[in-house]
Amino acid sequence: MWRGGNDAVAPRRFDDDWPAENDGGDGDAPVDNNDDDDDVEEEDDEVALDDDDEAVVNITSVARIRATAAVHVGFPHGMESVGGDVVSVYLKHLSSDKSIDIEFGFAVKDFNHYNIAGGITTTLVDRFSGQSVNGYPQFIPRQQVLSHLVHGTLVVEVRMRTRKHPPAPFFTENPSTCKTIRDLFMDKESADVMVEVGGGKQATDEAGTKSIKTSPTTFYAHHAIVKTAAPQLAELCWAGKSGSCSPIHLPGVTSDIFHHVLSYIYGIGIPQIGIKPSQMKEIIEAADRFGLTNLKLEAEARFVTSASISLDNVMEHLLFAESKNCALVKEAVMDFIVENKAEILEKKTLMDAPAGHMNDILAAITRGEKEGGGMKSESGFCSMRISELRGRAHARGLDIDGTRETLISALESAHPNSKLDRDDLVHDVVVDGCGVPEVNGVFRRDGSSDGVPKYTRRNRYRGREEEFSLYRCTINDSTRRWYISIVPMGGTPGSLYDTDLYHAAPTPHDMEVPPRTGWACIPSNGGLNPPPRVFPSSIYDEEHDSQAPDYR
Repeated sequence: MWRGGNDAVAPRRFDDDWPAENDGGDGDAPVDNNDDDDDVEEEDDEVALDDDDEAVVNITSVARIRATAAVHVGFPHGMESVGGDVVSVYLKHLSSDKSIDIEFGFAVKDFNHYNIAGGITTTLVDRFSGQSVNGYPQFIPRQQVLSHLVHGTLVVEVRMRTRKHPPAPFFTENPSTCKTIRDLFMDKESADVMVEVGGGKQATDEAGTKSIKTSPTTFYAHHAIVKTAAPQLAELCWAGKSGSCSPIHLPGVTSDIFHHVLSYIYGIGIPQIGIKPSQMKEIIEAADRFGLTNLKLEAEARFVTSASISLDNVMEHLLFAESKNCALVKEAVMDFIVENKAEILEKKTLMDAPAGHMNDILAAITRGEKEGGGMKSESGFCSMRISELRGRAHARGLDIDGTRETLISALESAHPNSKLDRDDLVHDVVVDGCGVPEVNGVFRRDGSSDGVPKYTRRNRYRGREEEFSLYRCTINDSTRRWYISIVPMGGTPGSLYDTDLYHAAPTPHDMEVPPRTGWACIPSNGGLNPPPRVFPSSIYDEEHDSQAPDYR
């Protein structure tokens, strides 16, 4: 809501004619009798607002409004270019030295703080930089709001949030993380495998006068542990003789890199600092060679977040991703190609690129449109990021080290008709014991959200018909949570226009059906304790006796 502060222009009634000067004319418009502010509506004047101030202003007369972060500007008669039948609403950026991508939207409120129908309900995702202004030239018909003014004032709710960042790269935890196993690392007395790495090379001393022969580095390991974690490495290292511990020379890897590989096998993670992107590539190569999928994916994730892709090295990264089957690296390369397509075309950077990348490029374009708000978030496996595909494959026990096409094919084979159409997923759920009684009852399956079914229920709440939605969505920290919210009729859940009443804490595994327990209320939006319990309707019927409420 824009409400005048001490330094703000006195708010005029929305149905006035907005005279160019404050002449103390007739009508209900407030009169400004402060001589010091006689020129406040001159085009070059500025209006200073405190952080807590909100103001209704005639932007056709006041050129600029200054606030700490951003300002919401409105044209009660519409912009000149679109005529006077509509209300135009915009968001202006005031930090000239910074830019930000945000999702934002507006809603006109009536006296009871309900949204007025007839306005634009979708949100925008735009990049604000300099003194840029973004918004809706034709937000809502003017006549639509004239009968819903609050004491003669147009009340507009503004919601903003930063644009969602891509989810964190997916990789599984080190399965060997255990103190007992870690304590056996390089334990010479109990080891039954000896591996020699490096050595035999000719090196030049500091003076450059003569060559010296380097000695190999010896590593001690246990066949049972290595075989469990890295079967391919175990085959290379095992001497094959009972009780024998003859050293096995392992070519093609440096001692530093093999130390990281073996320490990972024993549950010791990769150091968070001190490893260069070039070394991370060597770890990826070694992990791929020895069959350490978990290490490969973790090193790949670390490489993507630390390496810098440029026009000079984009081809190098693409060829590396192809040769080592690094889908996450390839995805990062494709994102770079789409973002820098003009420069790449001009410099012919990809003239020698391997064929067959059209699907990957189209997927990158689709992801950009989805994350930028240009399309609905539910668009199937083909536009999902590699991390999301890997997470879903891992949850179903599928191989997660594969190309985009391999992952999609495996997921589609696991669910031939898409999991959104499977009969074995819950069709109806019952919400019970909720502190907001209108929420209790049967929620019917109604479409999908975030790749899983969503459920809706309509009921009267605070004197009007509302649609309660039970759905899952991905939030800004890349976790997935289930919500029970009031969603605008016909709207898509997960937007800025939802009124979230309850939410469930995120779980280690993304749940395809709403959790029974673990819900918490959101008091600021009207959620009341106790929190709800959620049951599939068939289970609710079995677990509750005849005295339970009949929500049907």
